[in-house]
Amino acid sequence: IGELMSKAFAEANERRHAEIAQLVAALPEGAGVEDIGTVFQASVTTSGRAQSAQKSSSRASMWALLTLALCGAVLVGFSVWRASLRATENAAAARPAVSQVALSVNVIPNLAHVVIDDGAESIGGALTRVSVNTEHVVHAELDGYSKVERRVTLMSDTSMTIELTPLPATSASAATSTPVEAAESPRKSAKTARNPRFKASVSSLPAAPPVAATGANCSPPYYFVGGIKTFKPECI
Repeated sequence: IGELMSKAFAEANERRHAEIAQLVAALPEGAGVEDIGTVFQASVTTSGRAQSAQKSSSRASMWALLTLALCGAVLVGFSVWRASLRATENAAAARPAVSQVALSVNVIPNLAHVVIDDGAESIGGALTRVSVNTEHVVHAELDGYSKVERRVTLMSDTSMTIELTPLPATSASAATSTPVEAAESPRKSAKTARNPRFKASVSSLPAAPPVAATGANCSPPYYFVGGIKTFKPECI
């Protein structure tokens, strides 16, 4: 350990030996060992105070530099923030205010008629520009489909799709037939199914004789057509 310490602090030891030699040479003749120790201790103390004062001065300078650097960073950051804020304000002032927005309407099926508010009618869709923060009514209709009405308040460009719902299908024969015909149809169908020649025989029968307008001839109240006895309606 002693050899390691001697090698590590060889330069310091040489400087100390040189200082001791200078102090010894400066002593008056006849001075003892105690005088030499006192002078050396005073020299070491003075050197230590000087080093301590130098360190304190260095630390004070370092803290002063750090304080100045921190203040400079704060000032630079504040300047950058103010510049960016002004740039944002200038850009907002230069940007034109939006006064109109677009409304796009698509309809399914594409043959449906579309009307926005009271404007012109179009087919399959419509595109118009209107004022901001206004309410508008969209109508869509097509034969065979339910009509649709939508209300929308526009704050920005808007696109909407309307799908129409088909109406339930109705039977034309059921709508045009009368209750009597509907009741008689099952009977005729059943009779024709039992006797296939019934349809041909009925179609070959001659028409009933016309009834006189002046009065009804009810004597007898029936007549025969093809061997079938038929009562006169006006005599029943």
